[in-house]
Amino acid sequence: MESSLNDNQPPAVPAARSGRRFDLLAAAPLLASNLLLAGPFLVAWNNPAEMIFGFSSLVTRLLPAFLIVTAGLCLVGWALPARAYRIYLGLLFALALLTWLQPAAFMANYGVFDGRGLNWAAASWRGWIDVPVWIVTALLVVRMGSRWREGLRWACLVLLVTVPLVPVLTTMAAGDRSWGSFWRGPGEPSVEVFGYSSTSNVIHLILDSFQTDVFLELMDEQGWHDEFDGFVLFEDNLSIASQTSLAVPAIMSGLPYDGTTDTEEYFRRAVEQGSITNKLVHAGYMVNMISYISLQAGAHTNYMRTPIDHGIPRHQQRTREAAFAVDVAWFRAVPHVLRRTVYNDGDWQLVRRLAQSPSARSFHHKAFLRDYIDLLSPVTAAPAYHFMHLMPPHPPYATLADGSFAGETLPYTRENHLHEARAILAMFLSWMERLRELGLYDSSLIVLQGDHGTDHEATWNGNAVVLPVGRAAGLLAVKRVGAKGPLQRSTVATSTADVAATLMAELRQPAAPGVSVFERTEEGAQRARSFYTYLQSGESLSRFDVRGNVFDATAWSGPFLGEKVALSRKYDWGSFVTFGAGGNAESYVGDGWSSSMSAEHRWTSGSRALLHFEVEPTQENVMLKFLFAPFVDEVNAPQQRVVVLCDGHEISRFTATEHKAAVMTLKLVPGLFDDGEFTLEFQLPDAVSPRSVGRGGDERRLGIFLARLVMYPESKPPPGVGG
Repeated sequence: MESSLNDNQPPAVPAARSGRRFDLLAAAPLLASNLLLAGPFLVAWNNPAEMIFGFSSLVTRLLPAFLIVTAGLCLVGWALPARAYRIYLGLLFALALLTWLQPAAFMANYGVFDGRGLNWAAASWRGWIDVPVWIVTALLVVRMGSRWREGLRWACLVLLVTVPLVPVLTTMAAGDRSWGSFWRGPGEPSVEVFGYSSTSNVIHLILDSFQTDVFLELMDEQGWHDEFDGFVLFEDNLSIASQTSLAVPAIMSGLPYDGTTDTEEYFRRAVEQGSITNKLVHAGYMVNMISYISLQAGAHTNYMRTPIDHGIPRHQQRTREAAFAVDVAWFRAVPHVLRRTVYNDGDWQLVRRLAQSPSARSFHHKAFLRDYIDLLSPVTAAPAYHFMHLMPPHPPYATLADGSFAGETLPYTRENHLHEARAILAMFLSWMERLRELGLYDSSLIVLQGDHGTDHEATWNGNAVVLPVGRAAGLLAVKRVGAKGPLQRSTVATSTADVAATLMAELRQPAAPGVSVFERTEEGAQRARSFYTYLQSGESLSRFDVRGNVFDATAWSGPFLGEKVALSRKYDWGSFVTFGAGGNAESYVGDGWSSSMSAEHRWTSGSRALLHFEVEPTQENVMLKFLFAPFVDEVNAPQQRVVVLCDGHEISRFTATEHKAAVMTLKLVPGLFDDGEFTLEFQLPDAVSPRSVGRGGDERRLGIFLARLVMYPESKPPPGVGG
């Protein structure tokens, strides 16, 4: 009986320690890499917009952990007796293979990792599958491991190399990303952007979605009238546009976008040619730009994008980012039943132990402003202009009444909007106090404004007000050089388009279009002002006219629909179509597109969106590549189905479930371009408005956004695109 049992046992692993090293050095590095190196690497590679640092910075934290764990696993196996070693090696092989298989085969769309609850129910069925798979695989490998040892060893070695390499080569071949930028990261901002003039400063702060009535409510609540020493609030101020990408260029140039040209031409005219920064640089000003949307085309001395992650020391930020990448890698690598423990309701296990830091945009922008205030100092006698655009109080909201971080995304309510506004306004006053300490406040010209208002219900003279359209009543408060006294209120009818003329007049520089707010005398109906917005269709720009107080709904008229500009739809094969403010997509868009609210992309609006092209006929296959991302919500809109058609012929259909940018490559067959004209159609049956799923007040029915698109004959790929 005993002999029979022994005959059924797998061949014993040799007891000699030297025979073990090849197996251990195949299995242990793969397991450690899946959890601590290749796994986090792929998290960073596939989500570049979420990462602050280059992978060269993160690997300094990940590589030591990988080496230590690999060495530890090998040493344990080296020290075990033969029978225990056989079981240990089998488990090591099984775990190495399963932590590779799990994210590839058993990953679900749990939702966005932003601290809110995940959709565990939608993926619960995986718990009935992946756990048995893990158990059966472990038992088989332990039982049969010695017979399969040679194959398992080679499988582990191949996976160790190909797991991180294949996605990198695939993405780089698609032209979507370069290794150099991923490895190096964005780099450190120049400290020169914090430099001030010792004699004359212009401070121009845009707080996104800050509305006049919100400002007044906070003044009464906090009693801040004296703190706004020398400021004049223009309480009857009308925003020029509801979209940031149109409002900010108008603020910087005095040139509103009225729809008579395409947005690319407007952006070039307003920013590249008409920005006040061009005149200031020419006049010898140091121009420091910290911008949320790209204004780099205008002249400047120092420039940086508003940071998307700020608030802790740089070395702690690197540690936090590395820990987050490892946490997500573990989340992907373990069975469904363990993922809730790893996620820990957004308080990730490793992050909370190593480097805790909120992820909300409002928190980091306020943290950046806090450091900016500490770092600013006079460095030159030359005059200086300082531009900054921060997102608070724009949603999503994550700030409590006392200004502290809420730890989660809060509901889209006016109360939560007030909390965000109160906190950022208190920080603005800290900025002003710092200028007083440095003796720079009195000699500074200061503009505090919103790019536009908010969609929340307004209040005026204690009454709720429903205006014909939201975002119209953007804040505008100005302090002139040498001005003194508590906050004053002006009833002059103004517009955010007056800011450029005001700054140039106050600085005695060449005039910008318009008239300074301090030279205007019209009140109420004495001045006709216009507000531009895209309504739900997004097909043409709409104009509202206001004759009277902004908060008086009876003073509004419109909308007046503008004619869509006739643009050439001529497309050259291999050229890029870029979406967003400053892009060239306006020439090709048809029905179903929203306005260009971002500098980088453009959303569809509705269940179908069209692009029209005129091309040189070709008999070749044509490759179509586009960079896109879907609008998804983990609970109420978990997917976006997309059908792509060319002149009514279906080209592809796919489902997108993750809100991250991806490149789609499709092939268009010959015969579709014989007449030199064709239409691309995106059908989006799951398009939904953010407001309907509790994601803010946006009522557009969003499907996907496009960032860029290119088409080319299959045999003639443009440089950097690949075949």
